[in-house]
Amino acid sequence: MTPPTPKLHILQNGMSRSGNVWLAHLIRDLLSEAGVPIRQHLDGHPVAEALADEDLGIDGIQHADFIRLHPLRCFYTILENFRWPIADLDAYIASTTHVASHCHWNAASAEVYRRFSHRVYVIRDPRDVAVSAARFMFTPYNRLHQPQPHADPQHLLDAQLQTWTQDWVRHVAAHLHRREAMDIHCLRYERLLLEPTDELCRLAAYLGLTLDAEQMRRVAERNTFTTLKQQQPQHLFKGRWGQWREDLRTGQIRQVRAIAGALLRELDYPLDLTDADGWTPQADFGARHTRSRGSIPQEAPANPAGEIRPL
Repeated sequence: MTPPTPKLHILQNGMSRSGNVWLAHLIRDLLSEAGVPIRQHLDGHPVAEALADEDLGIDGIQHADFIRLHPLRCFYTILENFRWPIADLDAYIASTTHVASHCHWNAASAEVYRRFSHRVYVIRDPRDVAVSAARFMFTPYNRLHQPQPHADPQHLLDAQLQTWTQDWVRHVAAHLHRREAMDIHCLRYERLLLEPTDELCRLAAYLGLTLDAEQMRRVAERNTFTTLKQQQPQHLFKGRWGQWREDLRTGQIRQVRAIAGALLRELDYPLDLTDADGWTPQADFGARHTRSRGSIPQEAPANPAGEIRPL
């Protein structure tokens, strides 16, 4: 007997530049392979159609459902080009299979998260997040829509490393703390690179999808980083762990360790160049964080949208 098709309304979150576009492709392909009908709120939306011929930097992004969670109101957005308030959150969620966000945890998050059937969160080494963010802000799209006062990615990285690292700590710690209570499935970007099929199997099991080994192999092969980079050349760059070892100076590595060292240790990330030699990501991580409240802010007023922020 064929298993029943699950009714899914998935919320995906993660700090900007943590592999969110890649994960969105993987989720959609898993759903498609499992025969789950995929709906997007923006399908047929007049603004999405009007932006169809514009260069938005990410192919197909005008049809991808993306929300910003603010304490008093949720909005659905298309990058920096369009934002509209969600008047009826339940109706919005019912209209879509898969929604993405970069938002920090805030006073409204728990109520919003509970309304989705599943919650998926992706984590990446903050040093690689920062290096990738600095490059990303100099893509053609961002040069036009988010112009920078800095001459190049390195100068932007010098100016923003502290802020981005602090944002990462707040974002990741808040979601790890609520991992069990909110039933959030956490993935590590580095594991998707190293063991994509294993991570896809874990994700499919969490979503209640029934896929055989051949189906999982097809999804993994269709969504290698190299393949997606060809489809998204302005959004995906090198797609490997440890670029920070080449791009960050010794003082900057120490700066990140001073800000994020405790959480890096908890997630089993190497703290410095010596520890990084031969490092491989573990399948499970952050277990201690789910058992201890720690010093986690309930809100992140400095950057409630969880975005990579220019000065």
